[in-house]
Amino acid sequence: MKRGKIGEKIAIGAFVCLLLAGCTTDVYEPTLEPKPKPIPEVPKDSVFDFSMESTYDLKIKYDVPEGCRVPFFVYAENPLSIDEYGNIILKEEVKWVDAGFTDLTGAYLEKIKISTITDKLYIYTSFPSLPMLMVATINGKSISDPEEVDLTSKVETKSVLRGATSLSGKLAHLHTLGGWKGNGRPDYLLPEKISISKEALNTINKILPEPKPTPEIDNYLIEGDIHVTEKAHLDIYIVSTTTGAHNLFGYYCYPTGNPPKDANEIEDVTMIFPNSIVNPNIVKRGEGVRLHYYEKGIDKGTEFPAGVSIGWVIYNDAFGLNPSLSKYNGKPIYSTSTLNAKREKFMASFQINGFVVIGFEDWTNQLKDYNDLVFHIEADPVDAITDNIPEVKPEPPVTGTATVDYEGLLAFEDLWPRQGDFDMNDVILRYKSVVTYNHENRIVKLEDTFKLLWTGATIRNGFGYQLNGVSRTDIGVEGASLDNSQRMAVIRVFDDALAETAHNTQTPEYTVTTTFFGDGYEKDPMILPPYNPYITPSLDKEVHLTLYPPTEKAKESYFGTDDDESVYGKGPYYVTYSKENGEQMPFAIHIPGSVEDFVVPAESKSIDSYYPGFLNWIQTQGEESKDWYLHPADENPKIPVE
Repeated sequence: MKRGKIGEKIAIGAFVCLLLAGCTTDVYEPTLEPKPKPIPEVPKDSVFDFSMESTYDLKIKYDVPEGCRVPFFVYAENPLSIDEYGNIILKEEVKWVDAGFTDLTGAYLEKIKISTITDKLYIYTSFPSLPMLMVATINGKSISDPEEVDLTSKVETKSVLRGATSLSGKLAHLHTLGGWKGNGRPDYLLPEKISISKEALNTINKILPEPKPTPEIDNYLIEGDIHVTEKAHLDIYIVSTTTGAHNLFGYYCYPTGNPPKDANEIEDVTMIFPNSIVNPNIVKRGEGVRLHYYEKGIDKGTEFPAGVSIGWVIYNDAFGLNPSLSKYNGKPIYSTSTLNAKREKFMASFQINGFVVIGFEDWTNQLKDYNDLVFHIEADPVDAITDNIPEVKPEPPVTGTATVDYEGLLAFEDLWPRQGDFDMNDVILRYKSVVTYNHENRIVKLEDTFKLLWTGATIRNGFGYQLNGVSRTDIGVEGASLDNSQRMAVIRVFDDALAETAHNTQTPEYTVTTTFFGDGYEKDPMILPPYNPYITPSLDKEVHLTLYPPTEKAKESYFGTDDDESVYGKGPYYVTYSKENGEQMPFAIHIPGSVEDFVVPAESKSIDSYYPGFLNWIQTQGEESKDWYLHPADENPKIPVE
């Protein structure tokens, strides 16, 4: 445990009064026997749970061959942007809200717990030959099937390349293989797409990862040119792109052993794709083109003779994006390094079981991941081009772990089962948690940091949490106490908030690490932060979030007494209604997310007097004023939650 600085104490109405005991405080003796009453009949489906999170089934299906496990991340906002060079950038400041792995068929179906103010989910993966980003819409109680997001910009009609069969302007010297539509989709594509094997996809994912290159990438940065050793037909297929640039992709030929020393020595450049970006309306993954052999400006047909080498060229963003994005300056990027400034290499080449893969970096201001354009070249006969291409062993399916960060605020009212004043300031904590999943999406580790921000009561409240459904014997805990007297996993963090804060002059932190034995536990929202948190005004009295069950140690005789409407052993739990306005009110609330400022009500002042939208949120069962906690009354002081 690390204690915070005294200077980080909370600004709160009636702060001085509390310290001097000159104001009304929570004067309640927790050992007093509660007043019994008839067992209430509260329909559970009519009880508002005060949750600011919703749980849904998230279903994902990627089109991959059996044997591919796809890692992915889920965001509540679009995590991608395109910079001025056409690079797709994963925004570091945008944090994912969930993460996981599909099974070996590309399928995923698990629960996801997210803030109620979220209306869309963005699913990102860098696995090759798949949509980099998909979006799903939250509709009431369900999530729609994810759909691919078009990461490309619209091509203007004044593009250098119009829907046509010939080129103009700076690119007029290029040969063409046919015509194309206005968006760059060729009309000379091969009739059949290729299927890429699991071995190839898993290996491409390992060697050409996004967004950072593998440490072994230098092993594959040979000259990217292809050398034809016997007569052959050559087909080019798009595997994937990770760029926002609308690149023109082409090739050129020269005698093997006599590469061009500068661009002026290239006699013939032929366009393969006028717009090589992967898009359902432009070029689809797996689509291909048969190459033609040009010699001295003459199309010699589709058969390439032995002794010919083929180089590749990208004209970055040449297809005419919006001028604010277009940076094409007439300086192509070549696979023949002698043609590039500083003899830079822009291609990575390798083969898996004879499947040849070439990855192209598309800009001189390069990220050096060599996956902006990934394509496959197929020769007939197969062995006609593979002499100089490194052979790599097929990679197994992806394994490893995924982590998800959670954070939020917890506030408790400690007078339960009596109504209390609903000031929600008796114990206030902030938590930051990291959940680790294995590649089967099972929870294997929890790392939690709790910060005790404030205690506005004279009762010496303790704090802990229960991992619902988790057996005590299935976990190990460091940094806190695991209650060995209970069957379920119950973790005690501290026993006396007043002592821990030194009467609100300190903000102590507690770090707790929970390790699951064996294969871990299945993903379950009840095992995700903040778990089942509670305070203990006394050893046998617990105050939990609405509808959350107590632990085994909670005294049964408190439930359904005084102002509590709980039904012990059956539920609902921790339900009461305000005597002043008749509205259901909570004994504890959980605010998920990063709460920069939280207004703590003064002692005996109900939380709804500090947050005008709070009652409307309750009255509409959470359908309206979902962000009530972001809009405190202006005249109230704020507490810095840093």
